[in-house]
Amino acid sequence: MLERKPVAEPACVCGIEIAKPGPFQDADDVVEAILRRLEEHPKARLIAVFDHLEHTWEVGGDIAPEVLAARHVVFCLGLSLPGPAAMALRPLSIAITELERQFVVNFLEAPSADVNATVARWVASLVEEQR
Repeated sequence: MLERKPVAEPACVCGIEIAKPGPFQDADDVVEAILRRLEEHPKARLIAVFDHLEHTWEVGGDIAPEVLAARHVVFCLGLSLPGPAAMALRPLSIAITELERQFVVNFLEAPSADVNATVARWVASLVEEQR
């Protein structure tokens, strides 16, 4: 039987919306901008870029008609490994969803305030790239 253990306060999704048109032509442009931030961080490690839209389409799943593209940048920014429960909360991902008039970029809060601050900076800085 599965054991259920609370490990952190209820999680929240944090994110931004970036209007189109702008410097990002498509979801891949946003992914590239996030990858640059990951590469600049000395402790971040990219795991994968996952095309969620393609996967859902291939398995015959339901896709909201307004979704034009959906990507996950999956990475690790874990600065410690306090035990097995921490493994269930990792890796992290930043989700990029392209809609007709905007990009939605969001992430699930991690239990670490330092990690959240870093990821929040990366996501918020995408707005600055627009200017």
